[in-house]
This record gives sequence, C-alpha cells and structure tokens, in this order.
Amino acid sequence: VGEIDAYPNIIIEKNCTLRFARIEKILGYKISNEIVEEILTRLGFKITVKSEFGLNVIIPSYRHDIEIEVDLIEEIARIYGYDKIPENSKIPITLEEKVDQSAFNETVRESLNALGSYEIITNTFIDESTSNLFNNSIPLLNPQNSEMSHLRPSLIPGMLRAISTNIKVHEYNLNLFEIGKTFWKLNNQPISDFKDFEESEHAIFSLTGSPTGDEWYEKKRLYNLFDLKGCAEELFNKLVYGSELKYNYKFTNFTLIQGFEILIDKQIVGWGGQIAPELLKKYDISQDVFVIQLNLNEIKKIEQSTRNFKELLKYPKVFRDLAYILDDNVTVDSVESIIHKASSNLLHNIKLFDIFQSESLGKGKKSLAFQLEYYDTGRTLTEDEVENDFRSAIKAIEKGLKGKLRGS
Repeated sequence: VGEIDAYPNIIIEKNCTLRFARIEKILGYKISNEIVEEILTRLGFKITVKSEFGLNVIIPSYRHDIEIEVDLIEEIARIYGYDKIPENSKIPITLEEKVDQSAFNETVRESLNALGSYEIITNTFIDESTSNLFNNSIPLLNPQNSEMSHLRPSLIPGMLRAISTNIKVHEYNLNLFEIGKTFWKLNNQPISDFKDFEESEHAIFSLTGSPTGDEWYEKKRLYNLFDLKGCAEELFNKLVYGSELKYNYKFTNFTLIQGFEILIDKQIVGWGGQIAPELLKKYDISQDVFVIQLNLNEIKKIEQSTRNFKELLKYPKVFRDLAYILDDNVTVDSVESIIHKASSNLLHNIKLFDIFQSESLGKGKKSLAFQLEYYDTGRTLTEDEVENDFRSAIKAIEKGLKGKLRGS
C-alpha cells in the first residue's frame, strides 16, 4: 500500500494582517482579543505573530474565499454571532452639506420624461463591425462573445438597435433617451495606462416617426429637425438656466446628413441632427431618425444662474409690427441687432412671427415680419415716444440693410 500525491506546483501560503481596531470599526462593536484568536484558531487559521494591536494569520489553502482583512472580520462576526450585535438607540448625523452625485442625472431624466421621452438601457459592449465605424474604439481582452467584443465609443449604436427592434414590431412613433458612459482611446497606440483612454458620461435622445399619428382633429406629420431643437432648448432651460445657447451648423459628422454642434456659453457640450440613411440601413431602419448626444461631464461644469422671479408688470405693454422685404441672404439675427441698436431701453423684446418668400417679392428676396414689444416698469408710455422709437427702427433697417417696408 502506497500513496501518490499529484502536487505539480508548490502552493504559496497566503498571509494576512488583522488589526483589532479595524474589527471594531467595521462591525461597530468590540470583541475581545482572546475571543478573536480563539475563533480563528478553531477555523483552521494559523497565527504566526501576535501583539496588542493585531495578528498575523496564515490562511489555509482550502479557504479560497479568504483574501483580505475584511474577509477575516466577516468570518469572526459569523462565528461570534449576529445576534450579539448590540442595539444602538442613538443615530449620529452630520450637519455638513452633502453632494448628491446622481441629482444631475435625475434632473436630466425627469426633464426628458416631461418631454414625453421613454428611457432605454442598452449594452455597454458592441461588436467589432460596429466599433469599426468609430475611431479609436477599445477592444476587450476576453470578451464573452463576438457581439460584445468592444466598449462602446458612442450611444448611437444602442439607440439605433432599440429603434430597429421597435419598428420590427410595428412601433413606428418613438421618442427615446438613454443616459450612459462611453469609452474611447485618445491615440492609436495600445492601452498601457488609464491616461490612454477616456471615459465620459453622455445622454442621447431621439425622435422618429410621428409625434401624433393620424387624428380626427389634425393631419399626420413627421418629426423634423425643429422638433429636435425644441426638445433640446426645453432641456437646457431646465439644466443650465440663464446660459447662452447657440448652434454651429458647420458641424460635420459621419453619422449625420445634416447636423449642428451645441454650444453653451461658447463651450461645446454636444451635437445633433438627422442620422445618415447609410447608417440607418445597417439597422434595417427606413424612416428618418433625429438624435442629440450630450456630454454630461461638460454640462455639469457650467455654473448655474440663480433664478430670479419678478412681480407682474403694473403698466401696459405697447406692441408694434413691421414687415420688411430683404435680400435672401440677410439673417434674422442681423435684423434684430440693428433694431436693438436703433432703439431705446423701452424696447424689451423682438419676435419674428412670419417669413414669406414668393416671386411677387422679386428674385432673391424674402419678407421678414417682426413684433416689437415696448414698456416701462415705472410708468405708462406715451404714443409719441413709442412712435419715435418705432420709426428709428424702421429707418435703421432701410439704411443698414437696404430693406423695403412692405405695404409702403
């Protein structure tokens, strides 16, 4: 009779230091040092060094679940008995201001819900063919399967996949959003450090199909770029009240056929537009899709303005309308700028309410109609002072833009 021990590799004993003070800090109550030593010895742990501050313990080779100090503390609490945890009738509180890291995302979520958007949650991993559409995507060393081989560099693939799935079950009118993280390499070199890639939190929302469908009281219409911008402006009014919102229409992106960058106080915080048909075809989508993707990390950095509420105006407002025939290349901003410069502080608001183009106006011409709003917070305006201001605006447009007043 003999024995054979298949022992090809020497198992190195694992050592762990256990501090008595740490036991009390983790569990919230004190266990005597003698009891701690007795429990560990009975469980098969070998104590090599003992002091008034703690123990040095050799972990048995069969206890693969024990790795660090807190694992030992968990074993001690289990054997000592959870029923021996003392009751504490006092609850300590702190008066320091707490920062809720999820509060901003909840505001984004609630705002988009209020706009009729439904939240989706998609996989952080995408397949190689999809990742190749984007630059510098990050592959996984040991992916579970080929469909989850790379970290997503954008929320666009997950959103389009969700839209495609809905359309295949005849859900054509969709208003969806997602909040999630994206990952991309900062260069074409292999990743060797955390500085070689960037992780960022984004939000994406999309519109496709019709906002209402066929109803007896109105005809069906499809979502368009103006619906998308309207949603964005409502969202930003909630998130960054008082900041200047602008669009850069010279923006190009391989995923879009027409798009724009979104700037808040001259800081780029996202982009949006209509998804290119070539990309939609990869997901079997045959209807227009409009998306906006926002960098939440950048938006969180923007300083919030204080919301101030004013009492109702005690004196009446006076409104004047004007319509000018101008060259087709004249922008609304340029007209409003000239009106403001030519007017006094009695003018508080300019609203464009009509754009008209026709051959009757002449080649390369268009008509822009504005409503001007005048008032003073401390008195009632006279007819003469409003008329003088209004006439100054008319003359400024005629001189600065060579416009012709319609109906004159």
